[in-house]
Amino acid sequence: MNESAFYCNGYPNLSDSGISPQAKRARSEAADDVATTSDDTVSIANGGAQRRLWVKNRSKAWWEQVNSPDFPEEEFRKAFRMSRATFDMICEELESVVTKKDTMLRMAIPVRQRVAVCIWRLATGEALREVSKRFGLGISTCHKLVLEVCTAIKSVLMPKFLQWPDENRMKEIKRDFELFSGIPNVGGSMYTTHIPIIAPKVNVAAYFNKRHTEENQK
Repeated sequence: MNESAFYCNGYPNLSDSGISPQAKRARSEAADDVATTSDDTVSIANGGAQRRLWVKNRSKAWWEQVNSPDFPEEEFRKAFRMSRATFDMICEELESVVTKKDTMLRMAIPVRQRVAVCIWRLATGEALREVSKRFGLGISTCHKLVLEVCTAIKSVLMPKFLQWPDENRMKEIKRDFELFSGIPNVGGSMYTTHIPIIAPKVNVAAYFNKRHTEENQK
């Protein structure tokens, strides 16, 4: 006798004849678990079947607070090491490049959040795992956003705002920098990095720790 297949909770099963009650109960519980894994349901065109998708809930509370217009400017500057006006300008300049379209499965990540993930990562050096928790996104998503926004910054902002000086201007910069710092042949500096060392016995004053870190302070 031919046994016809039928569907229960979206899963194909053979006839129940010959199956023990324990096996039936286990199969039913497994099907119920899968069916209730997520409330997100997507309809498939052919046959009208439905597929249930599991999406991990992530908290975006921190980012929503920081992105709020009421968030203090001073705190925003500490967080991203730039003013809100500069951040807004970067978002506006990169919007056409980093914007993504919504899909049938989920909404696209907003431009401001995309840029914020990259700026935060560059400004703090925080591990991607922590960035993921902070912005309520997956680790691989944060990694991808950093690469995409960095590429956009290089292609859009760099030619517009970072211009190499000509020969005469470079000479002026070197001269001014030497007058300011005493270091010759420097065309400019963007930032400084403090590397703690034990000051030598000779010319101790030249190695004064202006940042006043505790280790090996002189």
